[in-house]
Amino acid sequence: MRKHMKAAAAVLTLSLFVTSLTGCGNNGEAGNSGKNSEEVSAENKDTSAQGQESSDSSTEELHTLKILGPDPGNKYIKYEEREEYEVWQALQELAKEYGLNLELEVVPSDQYQVVVQTRMASSDLPDIVNVSVIDDSSLLSMGKQGTIQELSGLIDQYSNGNIEKMYTEDYDTGYPLIQKENGEIYWFTNLHRGDSFEGKAVVQGLGLEIRKDWLDKLNMEMPQTLDEFTDAIRAFREEDANGNGQQDEIMLLDVQYFNNGLAQIFGLGNGLVSLDVANNKIISPWYQEGIKDYFSYVNQLVQEGLLDPSTFGSGDLGTQRLADNLVSSWYAYDGATYLNSYVTNGAEGVDYEPVFTLTGAVEGITPWKEVESNQLVWDRYCVTKSCTDQEAVIRFFDMIYSEEYMELVCWGIEGKDYEIVDGVRKSLLNGVTNEEKGERKCGSGSPLWGGILPRVQRGTDYNTYEDWKENELSKSGKTEIKVEAIGKAADYEQWCPLMLDGYLAMATDEETEVINKVLTGLQTYSDELCMKLALGTLSLDDFDTYVEELKELGLDELIAVQQARYDRFTASQQ
Repeated sequence: MRKHMKAAAAVLTLSLFVTSLTGCGNNGEAGNSGKNSEEVSAENKDTSAQGQESSDSSTEELHTLKILGPDPGNKYIKYEEREEYEVWQALQELAKEYGLNLELEVVPSDQYQVVVQTRMASSDLPDIVNVSVIDDSSLLSMGKQGTIQELSGLIDQYSNGNIEKMYTEDYDTGYPLIQKENGEIYWFTNLHRGDSFEGKAVVQGLGLEIRKDWLDKLNMEMPQTLDEFTDAIRAFREEDANGNGQQDEIMLLDVQYFNNGLAQIFGLGNGLVSLDVANNKIISPWYQEGIKDYFSYVNQLVQEGLLDPSTFGSGDLGTQRLADNLVSSWYAYDGATYLNSYVTNGAEGVDYEPVFTLTGAVEGITPWKEVESNQLVWDRYCVTKSCTDQEAVIRFFDMIYSEEYMELVCWGIEGKDYEIVDGVRKSLLNGVTNEEKGERKCGSGSPLWGGILPRVQRGTDYNTYEDWKENELSKSGKTEIKVEAIGKAADYEQWCPLMLDGYLAMATDEETEVINKVLTGLQTYSDELCMKLALGTLSLDDFDTYVEELKELGLDELIAVQQARYDRFTASQQ
């Protein structure tokens, strides 16, 4: 692995200038809603030019960088109100220390993909772009064509060491995910490391949630086995748990995919290919033992009316079912606190709780647990061919990967948003909702500018489980059941990562060619096959025929490529 330890670059203490396009939030209000990408781009450039004309003359001395990113779109913590936040002012001060003049071009998130694809194909390019809407293969092609710049040499030449430290020490799984075999780097990323207790990494598990308030209403216990779970969701329907006089209570699951919480109860991976962490193997659910039993069970739920096929793949219809108080169970993070708010028809005491892992689905098969790993690398930020101030871009990323920036984006302002007790950061906003933070103009920088600028997030290392649990329970909506489920996931051995890409080294050119050749056809056929088997329009009697078709489409080739990438990733960690 490369070692980029260079002397610290000189730091200029100059003013920060920020211009932006005021975009629309998640609620679709105001801004550039309804305008096409060309109109948005033209307005952004006009806004930037006007801001530059009004800036102080000292900007002539600054290292100016133009950065393009999507509006974070937070409903309550609004980017257009950023000047009212102390954390934004602190970001400006930090940028002064790095001598940077940042011109931010911000596009509404629902228009961002079109804008980026249009701009990257043109000569009208900023210095740095959030290119997360473009796949790795296309980005590497842009690197070969010179549209985006290779960065490893620039790190060697200009970095003060922050980039190297963050990617090799603080987030030690980071470099293999962005570095090609020859050492080339074409993008930087967001970085996340979660909490730990007693030296164990805390992961965020995902799985089935159930209406605990309906269980209480029917005097039923939280289910521990699949049979108990099935009895519960049947009882909800038969005994009219929602009290509307109809038998319309349903589960809400996307059965065309494997990452739905239920498939894992049958010991199945969570994607077309998945990582079996216990055995260090890339596998496919289509080859796993419990797959026929899984589809038999799903089809049974459909036949009984406990799963509504009209909701499969329809997010809007599923959201409506939730709002109408019809959903007995669905798939979410174990610690999710937002679920209850989806029920908006006046129901009181709504309480979705995780069932963790249900046993007994198939004799001899251990349920899998899908988790969001403790260390995450996601989103991509590239330097375009238009950038001529290469020292400035490395200075910018050295700022991003500094301790000071991490504290702002992850924690906010010391004494206002968090405090340090016995060397441990503790939030002062536990239990404060985003709506309240928006009213008080407080909180971390992540919801305010995350996505426009990269995010670096780091949790707390707690000495004991009880210390960690106490902190979790202080957060709004966290219950004993939720917190205990999160804690259990830290010790669960048969797990698979939510995002497989976080465990795969950068693909070689040959591997990329294989992936491009087989993936789309395989994924399409797999999704359609899942749906038809769930509905019963295809028979499980012909299952071997379906598997042969998957093989002909390249399933074994895909497994081999991803296994090779995983092996290189694990080798880099030794």
